Amino acid sequence: MKLCLNILIVSFLFYSCNKIKDKSIKEFDLNNIELNNKINIAISNNDTIGYLKCYKDFSINGYHKEFLYYATIMAEKNNYSQAYFDIATILEVYNFENPNSEFLSNYQIYCVLKSYELGNNQAKQAVEKLFIKNGKPIPNSNSVLCK
Repeated sequence: MKLCLNILIVSFLFYSCNKIKDKSIKEFDLNNIELNNKINIAISNNDTIGYLKCYKDFSINGYHKEFLYYATIMAEKNNYSQAYFDIATILEVYNFENPNSEFLSNYQIYCVLKSYELGNNQAKQAVEKLFIKNGKPIPNSNSVLCK
């Protein structure tokens, strides 16, 4: 009786482990219609939680750069401060420590300033490093794009 019970338990464990393994190997597909619908609905409805979940899905699967398009649409359409900051982060060449860097684009500075103006805490830290610690006045985001 104990032998049968042990065999049954071991069999169940192997079966369960294989099912869990099959589910965790699900491949991330950028062309997935369901994924595209999810992010487009989040943007259309100004669903910030849905947007953040989609950004997380892209990021943990190594596709954060591919999310730039969606971050730009979310930022411009919904005036969402985190999306503006995400744009600067996604571009990766943004350098908080060296504001005179040749890699620091006007659009990145614009996005950080716009996010700052909309009250984003991460952007506040970036603006401190870029302007306040360097003794420079904080410009208006629109003035940066007009250069």
